Amino acid sequence: MTWWARQEPKAHLSFSYELHLRQPTAWEPIENPLGDDWIWIDDILVDLGYTDVDPWAKALHFNNDLRGRLGTDWGYSIFVADSDDIVNLGRFTDNMYAHAYLGGPWLTMSRYSSWAYNSADYFRVVPAHETGHIFYATDEYDSNPVQYSGYLDCPDSNGAAGLMNSNTLSLSASTRCQIGWVDSDGDGVLDILEVPPETTIPAHSPNPTNETRLTYLGTATVVPLPNQNPIGPGNDVTISRVATVDFRIDGGTWQATEAVDGSFDEAQEVYRLTAAFPVASHVDALPAYVPLRIFEVTAAVSGATGTHDIEARSRSTEGIADSTPALDRLVLSGMPADRVELWYREGTDPTPPWALYGIDEDPPWSWNFNTSEAGRDGSYDFYSVAVGVAGPSESKTPAAEATTIADATGPVFTSKAPSGTRTRSDVAVSWAATDATSGVARYDVSVDGGPFASVDRNTYLPLVLADGEHVVLVRAVDAAGNANETEIRFRVDTNVFSPAGPYQGVPLYVVMAAAFASTAAVAFILWRRRRRARRTTPGPEEHG
Repeated sequence: MTWWARQEPKAHLSFSYELHLRQPTAWEPIENPLGDDWIWIDDILVDLGYTDVDPWAKALHFNNDLRGRLGTDWGYSIFVADSDDIVNLGRFTDNMYAHAYLGGPWLTMSRYSSWAYNSADYFRVVPAHETGHIFYATDEYDSNPVQYSGYLDCPDSNGAAGLMNSNTLSLSASTRCQIGWVDSDGDGVLDILEVPPETTIPAHSPNPTNETRLTYLGTATVVPLPNQNPIGPGNDVTISRVATVDFRIDGGTWQATEAVDGSFDEAQEVYRLTAAFPVASHVDALPAYVPLRIFEVTAAVSGATGTHDIEARSRSTEGIADSTPALDRLVLSGMPADRVELWYREGTDPTPPWALYGIDEDPPWSWNFNTSEAGRDGSYDFYSVAVGVAGPSESKTPAAEATTIADATGPVFTSKAPSGTRTRSDVAVSWAATDATSGVARYDVSVDGGPFASVDRNTYLPLVLADGEHVVLVRAVDAAGNANETEIRFRVDTNVFSPAGPYQGVPLYVVMAAAFASTAAVAFILWRRRRRARRTTPGPEEHG
C-alpha cells in the first residue's frame, strides 16, 4: 500500500490498518473455490459481531466502522487465506489465487502463489492489483475487451504494461483515469475534487432594519462531481471537506466566520458571521482660539444607512472557492447613531489623560463645553465616539480630531509712559502688556479721542503734539480676541514762562526788572572802563 501512496502526490493518499489474525471459520478457505469466499467470510464477520442480512452487508458495516475508528475517507477489507505453494501452486480449488469486487467491499487472496504474475514480489503486487479493483480499475490483460469504469467513466487500455496487466508496479494512463487521478487543467487539483462548494446565507428579517450589528447562521456544503460510473450504484461522493467560510460587506475585504461546531472539517458546516456596521464620527474643526469659557463643540456622524450587500463564500480543503457567493441585500434605516460621546484632554503635557465630557443622545450632536468645569483657560483636544443602534461602538484610537485654545482673559498692562508734563512737543509714548494664554496679537492706539489704529505689536509710538492736555488710549488684543485698554494721560507745555517752564512761574515784571538792572550794570561797567583809559593816555604836544 505504501507504493500506492507514492503514485500521486495530488491525491494525498495514505493507508491505515487494523489487523485481525487467525479468525476462526468452519471452512478451510484454500480448499474451496475462491468464488465461494463469501461463505467463510460470513463466518469471520459473524465472529466479529456483525449480524447483517448477508456477508456483503456485514462487510460494508464492518468497513464503515473501521473507517470511523481509523478516521479515514474510505474502508475495505482484505481476507488472506493460508496456502502452500506446493499444493496447487498456492491456489484455491478453482485455480484462482486472488480476486476483488469492483468498488469493494473486500478482496480475497491466498497467502502465496507461484502461479501469479510477478510472483517474486507477490505480497506487494497482488494486494496492489486487487486494490485497483476496489477503486474501479479494470484488468488490462491483452485479450480482454475494452471496459469503461470508474467515477469518470474511463476506458481501460488492454495490453498496456503496468499493474492491472502484468502486476508490475506502474500505472497506465487509463488506470489512473479509472481511479480518478486526472488533473485536466494542471492546477494541482484532481478533477474529481475540483468542484466549488455551495454557500447559503439566510435573508435577515426584518428588512429594512435599524440594527447595525447582525448575526447570520448559514451553511456551507461541498458538492460532489456527478458520478459517471457505469458500474455500481452510481452514488455521487466526494472526500472533500469545508475548510473555511468567509464573508464581506459591500465588496470589502473578506473576513473569517466561525464554525458553529468549533471547526471546519465536515462535508457540510453551519457557520456564524457577525456583520457590524459601525458608525463613524468626527469632531468638527474649531477655531485656533476661543475667547469664551463656554463654547460649542459639534461632531459629524456618518452611518451605515442605505443598502448593503453581505456576501458569504466557502472554500473546500482543496482550496476551491464558491464561485457564486451567497448574498443578502440589506437596507439599514433609522439614525446612523444611537448616541455620541465627547472626549477631551486639557493642557500641553505630552500624555495628558483623556476624559469623557458628555454624551449626546439626539442629533445634531453638540456640547456646550465649559472650561470652568473641565479645567481652566488653555489648550484642549477633542475626539468623539459614535455608538450605533443595537450595534458596536465606533472603534478608534484616542487621538485629537479638533484642537483649540480657550482664552477668556484679556491682556494685562505692566507699564506705560509718559506721565506729568512734557516741555517738548515731540513725545515718545510707550507701554508693555502680557497675556498668559494666547499671547498679545496686536495693539490699537487712539490719540486724544481719535479713532483707534493698529500699531501691530509695537510698544512704542513717537508723537509731535501741541501744548495742552493729551490722552492716549492703548488697547491690547490677544490672539483669542480678548481686549484690554489703558489710558496714558500727560501735558505738553513748551512756554518757558509757564508754570511748567524753566522759570517755574516767576512774575513777568520781576523778570523784566531783573533784566533792566542787568543791562544798567553792564552799561556802568563799560563807562568806567572808558574813563580809566582816558586818564592814562598822554595828550597832544602844544606849541606857542
